[in-house]
This record gives sequence, structure tokens and C-alpha cells, in this order.
Amino acid sequence: MWNKEFGMRSQMRPDWLRNSALRILHSTLLHFFSTRSGSGRITRNPQPAYDSHSVTVMAVTTTSESPSQIQADAIVIGVHAESPPAGFAAEFDRASAGLLTRLVEAKEITGKKCETVTLLAPPGAKAGLVIVVGLGPKNALDRGIAFRAASAFAAEV
Repeated sequence: MWNKEFGMRSQMRPDWLRNSALRILHSTLLHFFSTRSGSGRITRNPQPAYDSHSVTVMAVTTTSESPSQIQADAIVIGVHAESPPAGFAAEFDRASAGLLTRLVEAKEITGKKCETVTLLAPPGAKAGLVIVVGLGPKNALDRGIAFRAASAFAAEV
């Protein structure tokens, strides 16, 4: 018996395709990376389904300016768990009249690893979006945690 969905005889299907979840994943991937010709036959297309010229790249920079002076679409501030705001976070806290301190006291910001809190147009910042990212305990910060925190920020934006 010919199976139109998988393009093979049903008795020739591999065992892993008999699982419905894997069948759905397989057909979705097959559809994503293939096209149908005029005759309805599926042909593999190794090229991605998007135009690489239309992809917008996000510009990320670091700065030592005061948060109240930065003109950007978004600012990211890292906060450690169970410690008061320090460094850039403390400067933002002063510029925003204690906003971070109030959010920490209200347990809205805990500083847990990769926790994100988005602040829309906070007072004291020219940026329209400030994202506070948790860095976990101060003594446990390493490259891996910093990478995951940056990934959490990127997922929010």
C-alpha cells in the first residue's frame, strides 16, 4: 500500500515513524525543507525557507555611560540574587528613584539565574525598554551563567 504522506510503502516505514509524535515531527520537517512540484511530487529543497537578505541583525554594544544617558531601544541590567543592586544596576536604581530596590523588596525581582523582568519606559531612562536579568548568587557567576542570562535576554527581545 502506497503512503502519500511519507512517500513510501507503509510496510517499508521505519519503526520510529510508527510513533505518532515522531511522525508529526518528521512530516513537519519534511514540509519545511521541501516543496511540491506541479505534479504534486515532493522534492527536497536544501535551501532555508527564508531569504537571508531580509534577516535583521540586532546590534549589541557595551558601554560605561550612565543608564539615564543611553539612547537605545533596550537596556539590559544584570542583578545578583540576595544582594542589593551594584554597579550599573545601582546607577539605574538612583536614576529611576529607587525602582529596582522597590521591585526587589516586593519580590518582583529575585535575581535568580536567567529570570527576566521587563520594564516598559521606566522613569530615569531614555530607553523605552529595560530588561532586568537575574545572574544568580554573586559568588557562582561564571561564563556559562552569563551566556544563559544573555540568551534569556535575547528571548525577551
